[in-house]
Amino acid sequence: MSWGAATGATLPPFLAEKLQDEPTPRGRALIRLAFEGVSATRPVLTSVARELGFDLGIVAGSLGAAGGEPYGVLIVAAPCDEPYFTAAVERLEDAELAVEVLGFVA
Repeated sequence: MSWGAATGATLPPFLAEKLQDEPTPRGRALIRLAFEGVSATRPVLTSVARELGFDLGIVAGSLGAAGGEPYGVLIVAAPCDEPYFTAAVERLEDAELAVEVLGFVA
């Protein structure tokens, strides 16, 4: 079982059936973010969106705690047009989140 499935942060079926391997102009990238500990308590999405000047939408997610430490998985939608897509992925990785690009939707 994947971490996404174990924590309830799986892609909703209505998006999973539209998922493509390649981006489309003005489409959205669906990105799974996993975080734990300190990174789970910072406003990372708000900071990245403010810094880059575009919104990151939350599509699905799950939060919890294990051994007293917070953890979570979120699936977010970000612009897939360049340079926005690359900038978003880089900033999320810089924030010490595990980043997995699931695919793209129109």
